[in-house]
Amino acid sequence: MKAVCVHNVSSELADHQQGRFTKLESHYDLTLGKTYLVVGMGVWETVLQVLVRDDFGTPCFCPAALFEVEEQPLPSEWHFALEDGIRLSGAAAWTHWIAIWGYEELVANRGHGSDLGERVPEALAIFEDEYIKAGGEPKRPAGYEGPWPGWPSS
Repeated sequence: MKAVCVHNVSSELADHQQGRFTKLESHYDLTLGKTYLVVGMGVWETVLQVLVRDDFGTPCFCPAALFEVEEQPLPSEWHFALEDGIRLSGAAAWTHWIAIWGYEELVANRGHGSDLGERVPEALAIFEDEYIKAGGEPKRPAGYEGPWPGWPSS
């Protein structure tokens, strides 16, 4: 899935597109006009987020409102999960994913998104592998020395 960056500062978005954890002037390491490969999506609180690789080459969940996304089919290998119970009503949606879809590990392992944010090497390796499978260019995450698909042994 592809998305074109049209904003890279949160203050350019309406309040309902930011979420309560977004600082008034959060800057995202994205280039205006650049097309990004989306490898996952989710609703956090009440904001649709997309998972892309930012300009530093690291995974970044950011508001979908930073992008223009034309109608396109979802990748056939994506998985989907919807939270149950009170979270769906919005009453307890403050610190949880409400819905998430994308590559299998992102959906099946509830801690994977947090591990990406904390730059856990194993999670970064999974992200990178999925990014390449989706058609992205390879980039070994900084500090990761483990086995890597398509790279010569270290």
